[in-house]
Amino acid sequence: MAQQLYRLALLNNGKEELYTAGSAIHGTGLFTYKALPIGTLICRLMNIGHELTPDEWFVGPFKWLNHAGRPNARITDDYALISISEIEAGDEICIDYGALPTINTEGITTEADNKKQSKTGINETRHAVNNIADVDFIKNPFYSFWMGGFECADQLNNAGIRVDLLTATRHLEFLNQDYARLKAFGIRTVREGICWSRVEIQPYEYDFSTVGIMLETGKRNGIQQIWDICHFGFPDGLSPLHPEFMQRFVSLCRAFALYHRQNYPEQVLIVTPINEVSFLSWLGGEVAGTVPYCRNMGWDVKYQLMKAYIEGIKALKLVDAGVLILTTEPLVNIVPPLEATPAEAEEARVAHLQQYQSLDILTGAICPELGGSADLVDLLGFNFYYNNQWLTNFEYFLPWLNEEPDPRWRPLHQLLEEAYLRYEKPLVLTETSHPGEDRPAWISFIAEQCETLLQKDFPLYGVCLYPIIDRPDWDNLSCWHHSGLWDRAADTGETASRILNVPYAEALMAAQILLRPYHSH
Repeated sequence: MAQQLYRLALLNNGKEELYTAGSAIHGTGLFTYKALPIGTLICRLMNIGHELTPDEWFVGPFKWLNHAGRPNARITDDYALISISEIEAGDEICIDYGALPTINTEGITTEADNKKQSKTGINETRHAVNNIADVDFIKNPFYSFWMGGFECADQLNNAGIRVDLLTATRHLEFLNQDYARLKAFGIRTVREGICWSRVEIQPYEYDFSTVGIMLETGKRNGIQQIWDICHFGFPDGLSPLHPEFMQRFVSLCRAFALYHRQNYPEQVLIVTPINEVSFLSWLGGEVAGTVPYCRNMGWDVKYQLMKAYIEGIKALKLVDAGVLILTTEPLVNIVPPLEATPAEAEEARVAHLQQYQSLDILTGAICPELGGSADLVDLLGFNFYYNNQWLTNFEYFLPWLNEEPDPRWRPLHQLLEEAYLRYEKPLVLTETSHPGEDRPAWISFIAEQCETLLQKDFPLYGVCLYPIIDRPDWDNLSCWHHSGLWDRAADTGETASRILNVPYAEALMAAQILLRPYHSH
């Protein structure tokens, strides 16, 4: 009906101006190839002979306009779409449905829309976003905005060899010294792991003695610890596809919460039940890089991991209702080829949205039979590295500096905004680093991206340098990444120490000065 009544007038007939792509707000959104200054006429509905009804509003490219609590465009009384803030190239154009002229838009989104879920396991729900200032977030629980992450992976690698990076990095040996070093940089919050493969000495029996030493050392040094219960590794003989996996994990969660409450009742326990479910299900379920060493079973592995994740949270909160849950998932941008066909664009859109499957399960947006709910999540952690933007099927990685401008490349702040708009939970950049000589440039880039986010009042609660101490490659333990604030010194005797990367340290201090006005600690 409406398509027959109206035609759309676009700048330059729309060529190289606007395009549609996957949106975190709802399925497909309207995007701009070029930067649009404030007040730009983006497009206009023409030949309007009467006042539009709600059913007639979203026609042509207008039908891809999503609602946002912080819109960057509006529609005028003469049906022109105008930018109301500077819109960067690659940004989605969003409007406030409540500000459409002359009509009441209540009811535009149907119940069927809100329940829509594709066969690929993607939540396509249109998400109406509140003004950030109106959202009631939990208070920032962290001792410091800048955090340090100690690599604690303990999985079986691609050769079936157990890795133990807490031991390989000698962090357990130099725990007190490692914590003391952080004070010079004002870092008082760290990520640690209990190492499931270490603490479960046999099914349903646990030895938390090493964790106890870590807790006591943290307390003595005034260090707040965020605990990963599972960081890629499982006890020997156990995998996510094992019939007892969920029960074993839930038992571990309950036992750790009890141990912590009995010994450190004054502390708020902050937990990541399973680190990077998206990556782990790909590594073990698609490319046979760790347990269960499968291919083409990524969804099955993810489903079982999330089933355990959800029940693990419930067990933790039954023991200690004050437990805070911090998710840690990869944040990526998956793009089609340049001059992509519609099929290629759709493939990239679907792949991009699939990064949210784990969180959608956790929040109950998909797979409701697993019992997910938004109130299971307190803080959204995302891990972002220099190689987190790529062409579909990993054919090509977009350079992180985007020195030769590629319209498909997206700045970190946009990706974090996308994630926030999807879930409306406080954000933490839970892992970030760059190997080698680009460490200083990377942390400067991260700080600039965080400043952009904080200037818009997004609730970014912290940034974790991960790893804070250099780490080796899981599949080649003799190859070290040189990505930490400290590199490893020669392992000779008890004086073995760390070597501070001075350029990285200087860039970090500059980054801290840049962001200090936006946080209180």
